[in-house]
Amino acid sequence: LDSRLQLARPEYPVRLEAEPIWDEQIREKLEQIVFERTMQQELYEANLHPTKSAIFTGAPGVGKTLAARWIASKLNKPLIVLDLSAVMSSFLGRTGNNIRNVLDYAKGLDCVLLLDEFDAIAKRRDDPIEVEELKRLVTVLLQEIDGWPPSGLLIAATNHKDLLDPAVWRRFETIVEFPMPSEQEVKKAIELYLGGVKEAQDWAEVLSLAFRGLSYADIERD
Repeated sequence: LDSRLQLARPEYPVRLEAEPIWDEQIREKLEQIVFERTMQQELYEANLHPTKSAIFTGAPGVGKTLAARWIASKLNKPLIVLDLSAVMSSFLGRTGNNIRNVLDYAKGLDCVLLLDEFDAIAKRRDDPIEVEELKRLVTVLLQEIDGWPPSGLLIAATNHKDLLDPAVWRRFETIVEFPMPSEQEVKKAIELYLGGVKEAQDWAEVLSLAFRGLSYADIERD
């Protein structure tokens, strides 16, 4: 009510223009999450449950949000994105209720919930700069993650893992670190972004040197 913004942005169906580019280790972890969700009935029968929470870390533009969209697409599930600009109410006392409302809403759906820019609401509680209300907010968030049902998948994404409260890491079953793209991955990305350009391979060889050290988002934009 404060901002007149949606607390959460739903996306369904999730459509990707092309298959994302990741190194083998990243792809294996993401495919493992998808595989477990597709085999969840067998896991329940064995008194196990599929991965219910994961946290993605890495620099901006390396594919964290894209990975959440890819998982939702593979599972054919709605993707619910927590909009922090709406949730972080100017009336701090309401922020905890806002977050609870979003998480309670997502718990009732068979969906993938993405908590983007996670470090904005899960900062270290020993940071003397933060006000007490924000520290209590971290506690609320940790409690909600602890109680997350295995029927849904909760994903958090952060660009600044050093800002996160240490207790956050124990709450997530899977941690996926997204590195900056390698030279070979830069070449693949350039070929992908150039689309049907006839000389795409030749350009990729040249441009991969100029774009070395950039994220996928920077490469696509440039």
